[in-house]
Amino acid sequence: MTADLSGIRSLLAGITPGPWELDWSGNVVQSLDLVVRTGEHTLEREGIVPAEYVRGDDAAFIAAAPSTVARLLGIVERVEKVHEPIEALMYSGSHQRLVKVCTGCGTDDGNWQRWPCPTIKAIREG
Repeated sequence: MTADLSGIRSLLAGITPGPWELDWSGNVVQSLDLVVRTGEHTLEREGIVPAEYVRGDDAAFIAAAPSTVARLLGIVERVEKVHEPIEALMYSGSHQRLVKVCTGCGTDDGNWQRWPCPTIKAIREG
């Protein structure tokens, strides 16, 4: 999993910051106030750089996006499978009740972590 994340981080580190958009013809463009000079020509279109002028790292990122998203979803799904809820009996004095706890977490004192655990909360809030 670390190798997957490292590769994804490397891919992301090389790209031009967004926001990126689709133009009227469906091309990926970057919304920036830029003037692009290519040889003898200068392009300036209301701050939009056409996809054919996007850097190589950006094109590689766009091309890898479907498989990258699939890998990220796989990682999240594997983490979620480790952190599933089960019911456990909790004792409090002479009372007992069922509570949901996480199968993948425990606390420093050896008890179960209440559900949803911090890992699942982080995934859902993210």
